[in-house]
Amino acid sequence: MHRNSLYKKNLMIINKDKQKAELYQKIDETTVSTGRYPGDKKRSGDNKTPLGAYKVVSIHNSKEWLYDGIKAYGPYFVRLNCGSWDRKGNHNPKGRSSIGIHGTNEPEKLGELASHGCIRIESELIKKYVEQGYLKKGTTVIINGEQKNHYQQKTNQKMKNTSISSLEKKVLEMK
Repeated sequence: MHRNSLYKKNLMIINKDKQKAELYQKIDETTVSTGRYPGDKKRSGDNKTPLGAYKVVSIHNSKEWLYDGIKAYGPYFVRLNCGSWDRKGNHNPKGRSSIGIHGTNEPEKLGELASHGCIRIESELIKKYVEQGYLKKGTTVIINGEQKNHYQQKTNQKMKNTSISSLEKKVLEMK
């Protein structure tokens, strides 16, 4: 496969260390906020963002969604197929994911570890990405980073220095 053929489809890579998201056909790079605690997601409620390659499975109008009585999600919630975790750490890869990319009511926290596990992005940008078709059902989203913990060390060995060509292979395997 030619190196640039991956970029003919939309791809988002989220780096938790840099708190940045890159949307490819390299359309944009923007500041994000991921889980307030570093490392890979292990259980429900751990406030961590999972690492890996995922697909957008659905997009919801979240303008009226509330968190603690506040409209906190911006115009869209882009759900990823991360699966679900229980509080004991059991992961169901086919479970309904609570992890997604969405707007924020706290733009001042973008660039910081601040979310409950989702990826926060500027509300106007998530609107643009969804409405212009850059983020749509089937878009691949890659979340990477170098946070250190026991589980992360194994993931880092696999993801560290991952080239685009090997990411292309991962994306093809997901189809």
